[in-house]
Amino acid sequence: MREITKIMKGWEFTGPDGTTTTVDLPHTWNARDGQDGGNDYWRGTCIYRTRFAAPQFNTASHQVWIQFDGVNASAHVVLNGSPVCNHDGGYSTFRAKLPEILPENLLVVYADNSPNETVYPQMADFTFYGGIYRDVYLDIKNKDYIEDIFIRTDIGQMDDQNAELISEVTVQRTQEGLFLKQSLKNKKTGEYRPLGESEISGTSMQLSYPVENVILWDLEHPELYEVKTELICDGKLMDERIDRIGFRRAEFKKDGFYLNGKKIKLRGLNRHQSYPYVGYAMPKSMQQLDADILKRELGANAVRTSHYPNHPYWYELCDEYGLYVIDETNLETH
Repeated sequence: MREITKIMKGWEFTGPDGTTTTVDLPHTWNARDGQDGGNDYWRGTCIYRTRFAAPQFNTASHQVWIQFDGVNASAHVVLNGSPVCNHDGGYSTFRAKLPEILPENLLVVYADNSPNETVYPQMADFTFYGGIYRDVYLDIKNKDYIEDIFIRTDIGQMDDQNAELISEVTVQRTQEGLFLKQSLKNKKTGEYRPLGESEISGTSMQLSYPVENVILWDLEHPELYEVKTELICDGKLMDERIDRIGFRRAEFKKDGFYLNGKKIKLRGLNRHQSYPYVGYAMPKSMQQLDADILKRELGANAVRTSHYPNHPYWYELCDEYGLYVIDETNLETH
């Protein structure tokens, strides 16, 4: 089974002037100079350091990964003096397997928001706030684990309540005899009910199961379900993923957009993921406030993530509130 440990408190931060202070994540060094709209905010490389004790895990059967949900715009990660990974792109998650873990460890992240002709966006009418502005955590997991799942639904006729749940599952494995087991529950009510179990050969497979009596997700009643996917070997649970989904049919026709067979007029706004005096380093509470404003105060039913992928939590909120998302990639340039 996985064990997730966030690393958010007490980082040493060496900023633009060379001074080292203690900060908590999320953090940006452009919280103030990036607010005036003058496009003269400081851009360059700053350094984050943190120390952590070795987590308890079985080195023979488990491994430790580190995941960053967002570092703007490039990151160079070093553990105990050894390079771990480099990542370009400030709006997407990246992860890496850590090398040998010591009893006490020093993690260093060089974050760089300098102009760079190979990292997008290149130029835009908004601030590229530098820093580690989203969550960081250690992910301890079995060497046999679920690497990725892509889930989609196929709705039957609009006058029935039957659907098909289709999952594309990728695993990393070290042994034979692995099985994938899936179950489903309505997020508001009920317990998980089994869908099926299949032995996996290779590292990927498609699972497909019929689901009866589904309640469709729509903009006014965003009904959500949880899909539990388990990786099992000899009756032992090796890994588990829980993914939230909604059953719905979305179609663009010549005369407009249809949701579950009903024509819908999309009414929405653009959204940047920044707030005054915190920039991108905004807590979940402020993201929820944005969802409240869009859905409950303005009556919107759609939002455009201008001009980059947003925090993973934002998509969860849109699922819950009943907001359609036009999700942009970070390729904006002027």
